[in-house]
Amino acid sequence: MRAAGKFAVLALCLVVAGCLSSSSKPAPPPAVYVTPCNVIGKGIQVRIPGELKPDNIKLPLQEVLVDNFKSPAAIGMRASFQLECSWGYKVGERRDLYYCTGRYKAPELDENQVIKRWIWKEFKLGFSVEAHDIGSWVDSRGNIQPGGKVNYITTKTVDATCTVM
Repeated sequence: MRAAGKFAVLALCLVVAGCLSSSSKPAPPPAVYVTPCNVIGKGIQVRIPGELKPDNIKLPLQEVLVDNFKSPAAIGMRASFQLECSWGYKVGERRDLYYCTGRYKAPELDENQVIKRWIWKEFKLGFSVEAHDIGSWVDSRGNIQPGGKVNYITTKTVDATCTVM
């Protein structure tokens, strides 16, 4: 074989080997959406003791969501619950609302409360905020008890998406 022929065969082998080794992974399957996707209704008010931050909001918010986070079977829901919050600053958000986005896994139940499958519930909630500063007070023994901050948040906007896990 001549040198040009050997070079062509070598180049072809390298191209084929490169194509085989750089093959991409198959695309993930498309998400399967579940409707309706209920998380919380509008107009629900939640009392948040202390500063307005996700760690203080997490448990009081779980108490008013449509899924029962207090059930003994809700360990997976509680463990998967994620929450981030901030005042509105993105395009399409209102500056006067406090937004919380998050997700958790929840069971989809049939009419007999039997788990059909598990779904991811992702949400974005917009809250109006009423901040109150509770002053000190005197208890029944005459001791002065320190007050603190309390925030009342009320749902104004609700966006939710549910997908099969």
